[in-house]
Amino acid sequence: MRPCSWPEDDAYHGAPWLPDKYKSSPPGAGRQRTSSAGAPDSSFPTPIGNPGLRHSQLDWESKAKAEPRFWIPAFAGMTVRGAGMTARGGGYNVATRHSRLDRESSAKGTRKRFMKTFKDLWARLISWDNLLLAAKLAEKGKRRKDNVARFNLNRERELLRLHEDLSNKRYRHGPYRDFWVYERKPRLISAAPYRDRVVHHALCNIIEPIFDKTFIHDSYACRVGKGTHAAADRYTQFSRKNRYVLKLDIRQYFPSIEHSVLYGELARRIADEDVLWLIRLILATKNDDGLLWPSGKGIPIGNLTSQFFANVYLNRFDHWMKEEQGCRYYIRYVDDILILSDNKRWLHSLVPEIKERLASLCLQSHPKKCNVFPVSQGCDFMGYRIWPNHRRLRTDNARGFERRLRTMAVWFAQEGTDLETIGQSVASWVGHAAHADTWRLRDRLLGSAVFSGFSSAGASGGASPPPDTVKARAKKKGAARGW
Repeated sequence: MRPCSWPEDDAYHGAPWLPDKYKSSPPGAGRQRTSSAGAPDSSFPTPIGNPGLRHSQLDWESKAKAEPRFWIPAFAGMTVRGAGMTARGGGYNVATRHSRLDRESSAKGTRKRFMKTFKDLWARLISWDNLLLAAKLAEKGKRRKDNVARFNLNRERELLRLHEDLSNKRYRHGPYRDFWVYERKPRLISAAPYRDRVVHHALCNIIEPIFDKTFIHDSYACRVGKGTHAAADRYTQFSRKNRYVLKLDIRQYFPSIEHSVLYGELARRIADEDVLWLIRLILATKNDDGLLWPSGKGIPIGNLTSQFFANVYLNRFDHWMKEEQGCRYYIRYVDDILILSDNKRWLHSLVPEIKERLASLCLQSHPKKCNVFPVSQGCDFMGYRIWPNHRRLRTDNARGFERRLRTMAVWFAQEGTDLETIGQSVASWVGHAAHADTWRLRDRLLGSAVFSGFSSAGASGGASPPPDTVKARAKKKGAARGW
């Protein structure tokens, strides 16, 4: 390593962080300056330098008023970092005011302040290609339903009418059909008319890619390439690196979302007034009097837009957790939040800050579902009980499927329910259970369910279908998929 040449016309002043061997005066630098009484003059610092380098006599008095500097020799391939150090000549000037890191952090702050907005989205939203794609996405798995069949009977005419209504701002959202679903707890589901569901898909096709780029990697709800199984796999990966987990749930998340806060988050990225008009129209169709926003709280469970809006609403919260709180092992699926760490006290200290942050969004955590516990106890997440080295299906899930299996067997024997429909329901559960250690459970449940044909001449008017078993079909399909 070849040191750079030492500046011969600079003043060298004290640097307390240097080793003592570098604090001796360079040869030929002269004696220390003394006062009139003969004592050393403390107002003038003792020069320092590298004793191994030869230097000429320096004019210390002429440089006494100069800015104190110490030049660190630079070597090939050497990088010197620190507050107030910037490249200058052959070394780094300690006295400079701004470091490279300061400039980078200020540049990042500038990028955050000037967030990119998107305009001219309306023409793409109401285009024929986008509306046709939205109709195809909305009909998946529902083509045999009456409302979908009626819409598809004259699909071109319906889409043209929808295009005209949107272009002329005559579009109005239809009423919802509400019903209750009882899965562990009662949930009110609001189903929009099929025509409005096409509009929801058309809207999400345009604005979802804009926001999806801003979401953190470990947000898994309703995103391409994510989902429940990816979230469960990610937790398994994190649980093998940490000893404790903080698990919390947001209380009544969808009914608690403030329309004004959600609309503000969407308007930060979308600058197209026509698209914002459609968003306001969709938000005002549920729990609102049609104005911005007299009651303005809650979005319906069941809308595609509601699932997307739920991700947008907590997007800044996710970044706050990752970037400001330093939560490296963080997972969120809608309103379920997991934070893992080896420091149990640190996890407990996060709880008050998280509650305060959620309160600023008009949300609150569930008082009985906010706990810190070891990962070795297993975590109830995404329908599984997950340990670091194995995974089990949740007990109520297995018992619920066993009840449904008996009910479907009765329907098939008495009413002749389509065996293909029963097979789809069974395959759906098998696909979910196969992501856990459930081979014996699947073999026991499917082996005990035999679907035999019915013999009611008045019901079918012909010969009864041949007997069949779900176990044989499920095993055949499972073997084909590598289960």
